[in-house]
Amino acid sequence: MVVLKRNIRKISKYFMRDNLILTAGAGLGFCSSLAVTNKLENSLTMGIGVTLVTAGSFCLVYPFKKLISTAGTHHKISLLMIIVSVFVAIFGFFAQAFVPEITANIKAYIDLITTNCIVLAVISEGLTVDFWDAQRKIFKACLGYSLALILLAFLREPLGFGTILGIPLFSETFPRVVLMVTPVGGFFALAAFRLLLRPFFIKTGIVCTEASACECASATNGGTPLPKARP
Repeated sequence: MVVLKRNIRKISKYFMRDNLILTAGAGLGFCSSLAVTNKLENSLTMGIGVTLVTAGSFCLVYPFKKLISTAGTHHKISLLMIIVSVFVAIFGFFAQAFVPEITANIKAYIDLITTNCIVLAVISEGLTVDFWDAQRKIFKACLGYSLALILLAFLREPLGFGTILGIPLFSETFPRVVLMVTPVGGFFALAAFRLLLRPFFIKTGIVCTEASACECASATNGGTPLPKARP
């Protein structure tokens, strides 16, 4: 039991520490997290899409990293967005073929993966390290993003629709919180998660404060402790 708890804590730290939506100081990816998390199936589809698009785009970008890195900022962003848009279109075609009902609900937000700041930021960061380290960072960021969407959906869908994955959880007389169905409800749900869970994250070491002495360096340097500054 102790080993299980320790493993769960390690996994939680891996995906929640530096989570760009829930725990990072300057959160990213709020647009889609507010829009698609009113239902769990929407969140799962968006999480899978972001993960596949980011990993696929990086595989195409990496061979040209020297060319892209030396380009100006505007040219770099434009090139990345063009490449990402290709994989977004491919994922959109597959999503329409296999899950047309879900795709009809979030088609606009699938297209907006092209401008998702998490995707562009993770790919840009990956160009500064070797290929497999970059893929590990992409996996961590995208799975953390997906986990955040799922957590928000687990709060919003039962309160807004009384269901989870379309399965009724409450009786018909249970009052629905209509606000949770709207993007505004997503804003309140996200704010509640960030506010209420932060003390727990700090206590368990998932999130570190500047004054704490926990091993934050391992989370910001790919698992390798940051070198100490020379006096």
